[in-house]
Amino acid sequence: MGGKNSHGNIVIEIENASLESGGEINGTLHLLINKPHLSSTLILGFKGKEETHWNEVHTESSEGKYSSVTSSDNCEGKFSICDFEYPIYSWDNEIQPGGYSQPFTFRLPDNLPGTFHFDKYSVKASIQYWLKAKLVTNQKKKIKNKIPIHIRQSISNFHTSISLKKHISMKSMGCINRGICKLGVTFLQESYNPEDIGILMIEVDNSKSKLTIKQITCTFSFCLRLKSGGGKVTVIKENLLVEHVYVKIPPGAVLFNESAIEIKLNLPSKIDFIQNMYTTRGNFIDCMYLSEVVANMSGLCTTKESPAAESTMNIIPKEAIKPGPIPNPPADWNPTILENVNIQYDLQFESTI
Repeated sequence: MGGKNSHGNIVIEIENASLESGGEINGTLHLLINKPHLSSTLILGFKGKEETHWNEVHTESSEGKYSSVTSSDNCEGKFSICDFEYPIYSWDNEIQPGGYSQPFTFRLPDNLPGTFHFDKYSVKASIQYWLKAKLVTNQKKKIKNKIPIHIRQSISNFHTSISLKKHISMKSMGCINRGICKLGVTFLQESYNPEDIGILMIEVDNSKSKLTIKQITCTFSFCLRLKSGGGKVTVIKENLLVEHVYVKIPPGAVLFNESAIEIKLNLPSKIDFIQNMYTTRGNFIDCMYLSEVVANMSGLCTTKESPAAESTMNIIPKEAIKPGPIPNPPADWNPTILENVNIQYDLQFESTI
């Protein structure tokens, strides 16, 4: 049994440790009482918090001197997503030593940001959740425990399958107009998990171009935007994968639908990085994944004139994450089974109100 102290133990047993925002937690609170207590209340809680932290370094030149002054600002943000506490069962009279099992169903609040963790470049960002249980006596003595809960943010909160089609007027050596090329990019699915192969379809309209496309390059990256409690913002962007497809698409050619070019992104090769950094829309944390596709044309003045398009990709966790193991019950465990309680999140039970 967990959450051990001299008054007793409490264990939280649940069927699933990973749920979508608005989903239901089905479980049982197992309570072992070592000593009798007067007027006790069993409380079920759910807590979520969002935190950011980074340092900003500023270097300023000293006026009239050949020197500079460096200063550092500590930026951090803390946001309480929820701190719910519900009295699930009360003993008005004395609670006797022994075992008690309280089955429950708890419906999570809607629109929760997903569980998130980033710790790199001296930047930290996290979104965490816990399911809590405690027994509080009239003598203010407590038996308590908590376990982590992984929240999957609802896909409806994201922009799904965004495809930005772009066209560009191209010039070759001598600034001669070489026409217009259009690119479009879409994913076959609206979301992927880190074990999937991401598949993009690239549509090409080279009908008004006078140049040949010799290569398609796809760059897969993440963009993390963090805010502090004081309103400061920092953005981190990093390329994760680069894929090249060598082609020969002549002027006048059009590749749509079945003839579109397929590019595969090996997400499992970056699983250690992205498995804790899913697509997230929080209060202080905003994480998104992008794929930028560029057509390399023969005869262009600069690569800046190359046709390009981009699309967002939603990275989500697998649906099932097993809860951690629970301790073995005592050999003589024969608890009193209390009546199942159905609970729904309600703001009036927020401990901060």
